[in-house]
Amino acid sequence: METCVWWADDNGDLWGGAVAEYAMRKTEPEKAARLRRPEANTLQERCERALAYARKRGMPARIIVLKGRRSGCSLFWAKVFDLECKHVAGTRGVAMADQYDRSAEMHSMLSQFASSDAVPWGFGVETTDTVVRWGNGSIIKKETALDKNAGRGAGNRLAWFSEAAHYPSDGVRDARALMLATLNTIPQKPGTIVVAESTANGPEGWFPETWNAAEWPEDETYWHKWESPDSYTRTENVLWLRVFAAWFEIPRNAIPCSKEEAAHIFSRLSPSELEGVQRYGWKAEQIKWRRTVIANNFGNDERMFDQEYPHSPESAFIATGSPAFNRAALAQLRREAERAQDQWMHGIILAQGATPHQIVNGETKSMTVKFARAPEEEAWFSMIEPPMDGCSYIFPADPASERDVTDGKNELDRMSLLILRAGYWKPSDKGKVWVRPRVVARIRRDMMDTHPSAEETTYMVALASRLYGEPCIPVETNKGEWCIAAFRRAGLNLYRTRVGAREVEQGVTSRIGFVQTAESRTTIIKDLQSAVHGTEMEDSQGNTVRIPAIEVEDLGIVQELETFVRDKKGKYLAASGKHDDDVLCLAMGLHLIEHAVTYREQARRRRLR
Repeated sequence: METCVWWADDNGDLWGGAVAEYAMRKTEPEKAARLRRPEANTLQERCERALAYARKRGMPARIIVLKGRRSGCSLFWAKVFDLECKHVAGTRGVAMADQYDRSAEMHSMLSQFASSDAVPWGFGVETTDTVVRWGNGSIIKKETALDKNAGRGAGNRLAWFSEAAHYPSDGVRDARALMLATLNTIPQKPGTIVVAESTANGPEGWFPETWNAAEWPEDETYWHKWESPDSYTRTENVLWLRVFAAWFEIPRNAIPCSKEEAAHIFSRLSPSELEGVQRYGWKAEQIKWRRTVIANNFGNDERMFDQEYPHSPESAFIATGSPAFNRAALAQLRREAERAQDQWMHGIILAQGATPHQIVNGETKSMTVKFARAPEEEAWFSMIEPPMDGCSYIFPADPASERDVTDGKNELDRMSLLILRAGYWKPSDKGKVWVRPRVVARIRRDMMDTHPSAEETTYMVALASRLYGEPCIPVETNKGEWCIAAFRRAGLNLYRTRVGAREVEQGVTSRIGFVQTAESRTTIIKDLQSAVHGTEMEDSQGNTVRIPAIEVEDLGIVQELETFVRDKKGKYLAASGKHDDDVLCLAMGLHLIEHAVTYREQARRRRLR
């Protein structure tokens, strides 16, 4: 923010950097003395570093910024575009917002920066209602996403898309078509700059899709506080860099309070506040500011606050969509999963007494198995709880289509294989204690991301099934014909669905697999909603917490639950660009948990002798 321009804010205060102050001392000493020195906030600093990162790597700057309200993002990019136009003669660019008035605000800000420069550049600036034109031949045109002709024309080096998540989603100029048309006017060359910045507006559309496909700059570490399975860095064909700053990282978002007031605030925390303290270290001053804004600006609606002032990228898109699961319960599941990460054991399952060929063909009478730890890059199986005598297990399978298994081209569809342990009563000093159902093991996500062949998948499932006492395996049948055929050949314990009266009359008593219809899909999701919702309890500090009725300590599954939504037509599905395979697999397994098979260690040992 050490700019060579000065500007006046809404209160009449003058702002300018050291360069502006130095240049104004001779010509306007009174103004120079009144200048207040701006300091870049967290979001502005990260935008600047992302731009520098792209330049350092010699790549086109394509930066997508997820922001909160009043974050200073527009101020930063207005100055960047002004300086680019001054430094590089003949620069052409476009600046557009979602609505006419916002486009006018952008244009006004850019015009003010362009015309209030205290440094003599040797050329003037001309501004109209639609363009800013510098004397060196550079020009920025004002556009709006509501104009069907927006973005047309060639030769642009700069493009600034403000509130891009709010661009039209249908009609002749929907967001995807508009962005495609405009981006095609900008060459993929170093020195070009495209920024798309916005508050969130739901989990679907061009903006969240582009955000999900972008990467974090490799030389930054700040994003690790929001790290998730989809946050890894992609090093090939990178188009967009992510920038985000949570509301609590902006210094202005705090209200001073006394020690007594701080103690009172911490004595009565809501579930979301408790999560903020535990996960991000919110201070009393920040919680006070948050409570004040929620009460005064959002009618006590926390969801609306999270939309305008997100605490994480995921929370922004969840808040603006229609989340399928209770957010307080999801926060509790995430805390439990984060605490349990060190408890997961990763490795492989070794077989004795049968070859891989015999295993996939069901010739396993003399086979024994054991789990062996291995480095994560070599592991294909993970478990947090080994099989226990007397406990019951079910092994649901949500398959990818056969095409996805064989060619691996559809990354949005992968197979999910989870092992669930049913809940049970456990004796204790205080009597019997209920132990919640739990996801205890799985074929690893990264293994299934490679789309192994049917034989490879069957081999892994057969070994995992033997390890947990050959549990019932429900297979979702819509895409699972190949899976059922392969599992039958391997002699696995497949779940059978009861059939209707008409089929019984024809001599058919059951059908292999779980048939997913629109009705059954809704049913299993509602069962899972109930389990995730759980019950409310008070902790030792008197805070109200929600305890889910199921243990899900896999962060990948929790993330899918967080981004699982209900669309406008009432259908439950993953948010745009996200997975829902684990969610559907978990929902099916929990719905059919009564078919779990009891594991008997002694009987198993006798059988194996």
